[in-house]
Amino acid sequence: MPKVCLATIFVICFSFFSCEKEIPIDVEESEPKIAVNGVFKQDSLWSIQVSKSKHLLDTSQYAWVDNANVKIVSDQGNEIDLSYFTNGIYRSLTAFPKLNERYTLRIETDGFPLIETSAALPTPIEISKIDTGSVSVEGEILKNISIGLNDPEDENYYNITFISRYTQYESIWDDQGNQIVLDSTLGYETILDMHTTDFDLQNSQGEDVFEKGWYFGDQGLNFTDLNFNGRETTLDINLSMWHFSNDTSYASNFKKEMIYVILSSISKELYLYKESLNKYWNTVDNPFAQPVQVYSNIENGIGVFAGQSYVIDSIAVE
Repeated sequence: MPKVCLATIFVICFSFFSCEKEIPIDVEESEPKIAVNGVFKQDSLWSIQVSKSKHLLDTSQYAWVDNANVKIVSDQGNEIDLSYFTNGIYRSLTAFPKLNERYTLRIETDGFPLIETSAALPTPIEISKIDTGSVSVEGEILKNISIGLNDPEDENYYNITFISRYTQYESIWDDQGNQIVLDSTLGYETILDMHTTDFDLQNSQGEDVFEKGWYFGDQGLNFTDLNFNGRETTLDINLSMWHFSNDTSYASNFKKEMIYVILSSISKELYLYKESLNKYWNTVDNPFAQPVQVYSNIENGIGVFAGQSYVIDSIAVE
């Protein structure tokens, strides 16, 4: 009679009869609030998106608010009524935000308390220079971009973004190995990852904004003038050399045209919102991370109402 190990029998039986126990978790219900997405810029019509907040476990689609009374009031008392468009978006017909002016947002909605908050549109800071070179980082040659700016007095908050613009096209190859372009389409753009060890690029807590030199994100880099308040400075940022090469041995179906440098002056409210949102996304999948509260400046609601102005310069791709 064959011998069978008792330990083996135990493992087999346990695998058949073991089960999972469901443990209910009580998540406190909360009343929905008005949620506001209201970032305004100097060259865009007023556009405010209004919705209702959702419960943590609610997987339904956003509940857009289409019956609100949305109004913008300037410091001079000028009132701008916004009209409903679609997907919770309320827009002005002709009015634009003005630089250095502070605005108050008021939202009245049946069943919810009055929403009221204010923010200013800061003056954009000009880029005084752009110089390019190369730098070696851990054995890799990167493109160094030196950007000059003259920071005014007081606290200032910035965002810098690099965007690559390229042409993508369809082509065939003839018998002699020549490429023949059949069709092309302009307008493709992508936000670039950045690298830096620049001490001046620090956040309001004095911490380095980069981890191990690289910053990966689709919202650009946020920083303050903590280390260069009221003086001229040069920011050193590195990009991959690949963005500046049209080497067809790697990819022959597109051509890089231009690198755009966008330097934004952002209000303190927008800076705090962006930084808290970045921290939230960096910890959302980590069960051991401290919970992150996303910043909101909406009284009686959640979301952000904040200003952003910008200047754009460019670097040609050879």
